[in-house]
Amino acid sequence: MYGIKVPFRNITSSLLELYRPFLTIKPSNAIVGDYNLEQIVTNYTHVVKRRDNEFGVGTSSSDIWGFYQHYDSVGNYQINPAIAISSIFLDQVEAKRSILSIYKEYGEFMFTEYGFRAWMDLKIDDVAEEYIAKNQTSIVVMLENAKTGLIWRLYEEIPEIKSAQQRIFRK
Repeated sequence: MYGIKVPFRNITSSLLELYRPFLTIKPSNAIVGDYNLEQIVTNYTHVVKRRDNEFGVGTSSSDIWGFYQHYDSVGNYQINPAIAISSIFLDQVEAKRSILSIYKEYGEFMFTEYGFRAWMDLKIDDVAEEYIAKNQTSIVVMLENAKTGLIWRLYEEIPEIKSAQQRIFRK
């Protein structure tokens, strides 16, 4: 897709679902058989960013992405800011660009004392009145992992997880 090799079908769910295992598993350790999961997830992230930019979700900046659409009669074009920001564990440059672009253009609407809003629809200038806990969690954990790897290291020290990772990710 878009000249990027992806081994599985087109992703139709949120990238946050694809990122979820990597909240606790260091991506560079995730090799199953011939599949390097870190590279696969990176490739899917680049495919989704390119797809989102093609949709033209209401902004002229290609750094704002993270599209997910709730199909309804109105045809909303909603961006979940947690998607691009949580990708920081894979590509710090792209994620930082996204954070800065969202902040510069929409910061006064997206950030509140409760964290990031659940979504924003740039075509109709609307933002969510809600905050989704898994979005907030993904952002915080991925930022920490990208910066220090703390959460990954803590999980690797749990004997049961260490054993499971050795069985699953044999090299």
